[in-house]
Amino acid sequence: MLIDDIELDSNIKPHDPQERINLLIVDDEANVINSLKRIFRSKPYYLKTATSGPEAIEFLQTNTPDVIISDMRMPQMTGDEFLAEIYKIDPDIPCIVLSAYANAENILNLINNAMCIVMLINPGTKKI
Repeated sequence: MLIDDIELDSNIKPHDPQERINLLIVDDEANVINSLKRIFRSKPYYLKTATSGPEAIEFLQTNTPDVIISDMRMPQMTGDEFLAEIYKIDPDIPCIVLSAYANAENILNLINNAMCIVMLINPGTKKI
């Protein structure tokens, strides 16, 4: 549902439907992680979760997910810092950013610097 409705960058190769898609979900809020798990549970996804940027970076030292879904505002490391680290590790991993605290400058900066393919705004966000 979440990914099915997103038009991905044409440089990303189509995924073989027979293979599972490896997703890394990074968010410090358990309810967000649980919601995303529910969304992806009936799909052909393998999910790994991390509750912080440093935990996710440790995972990325030995693993390469197909897609990363990350919160923008987390303790220990901001979403910007986390995406910059991902980009250093592997600039080809597509990243989707979730945020309730987005602003237009931040969104454009992340997308223009190829650090994320899309930013999803929480419906409760008042201002972009």
